[in-house]
Amino acid sequence: MTANRVAVGMAALLFILAVPMPVAAKQNAGSLVLAAGGGGAGFSGDGGPATSARLNNPYGAAVAPDGTLYIADTANHRVRAVSPDGVIDTVAGDGTSAGESGPVPAGTEGTAISLALPGELAVGSDGTLFIADGPGLRVYELAPDGTISLRLDASTGQGVLDRPMRFPRGLAVGGDGTLYVSDRENDRVVAITTGGVVRVVAEVFAPNGLAVDGHDDLWVAAQDLYRVRGDQMLSIINPQADRWTVGAGADQPPPDDALGNVRSVAVRGTEVHVVDDVRHTVRGLSADGTVFTAADLEPAGLGSGPFDLAAGKSLYLIDMVGSRVFVVDTSRPSLPGTPQPDPVWPWFLGGGVAVAALVALVVVVRRRPSALAK
Repeated sequence: MTANRVAVGMAALLFILAVPMPVAAKQNAGSLVLAAGGGGAGFSGDGGPATSARLNNPYGAAVAPDGTLYIADTANHRVRAVSPDGVIDTVAGDGTSAGESGPVPAGTEGTAISLALPGELAVGSDGTLFIADGPGLRVYELAPDGTISLRLDASTGQGVLDRPMRFPRGLAVGGDGTLYVSDRENDRVVAITTGGVVRVVAEVFAPNGLAVDGHDDLWVAAQDLYRVRGDQMLSIINPQADRWTVGAGADQPPPDDALGNVRSVAVRGTEVHVVDDVRHTVRGLSADGTVFTAADLEPAGLGSGPFDLAAGKSLYLIDMVGSRVFVVDTSRPSLPGTPQPDPVWPWFLGGGVAVAALVALVVVVRRRPSALAK
């Protein structure tokens, strides 16, 4: 890690940490019920109730088969786990921001390594947790026994891919254990099998979130929403207000009836859920082609975004600027236009600063000279 990269990274974190936050979080907001982070921005709470703990700009989450909720506590440089009974603990990251650059010895505990800015997470069917550390150009895997190893770095796919990995962002795991990674700065999604075979499965501008459904179709949130089935990648369109279907390929101009400005995607049962930045809602796509609103993202006390999603038996909304995670109660969606009595300017300021800080990190990584690229 170069001196410039460290300096910009630390500056970005100072901006994030300086963002004003509410003193206390509401326990619910419409269809959103607090799951973690009710203590305000910061770090505390390990060994106690997750709803009283303090998180710091969480940027991703994932749900294990046993119901454990993993949270990327990004600005705390940790990954934390909320057990099914609601207790939170740190499972990865030692709280320092430097990030690792060398090999990870076998048997290393997850809490013994430095995570620069852990982002998206994914969990395999065996309970293995995958952690994307974008600025570190790494993806780690945390075994159920708590030991951690390196699954991907800038050298992954060397000799197969036409250019080195640049910025691992979204993660998803297929039914056969294949790991899907959105290489955001290279405008592609890469698949890595359990045997180490690497290939490009999709090429699309600035891919973000990923999810795999029960049919092993890959869903890609890349401003618009796409579905990859076999070798075919098609956009998802919204020809009627309450209907969705597939459209043209990613190599075609963006359709006028695209679903919306989609930032994140998650699969819960037979339903696909997305954060729609145009309508400021969480929308659900049913297998029968129905589109519905699962949650309105303008209830009082909610941050200005960005938001992320994670899903298991429940659907979770990650409020990055609000430093909280909510369960989305899809049985009672919020009503649009909910009053907002609290001042909202700190949220908009915070959202802009946090996003700008993360973009600064991406720019530094993108411009950083790479020996592999020579």
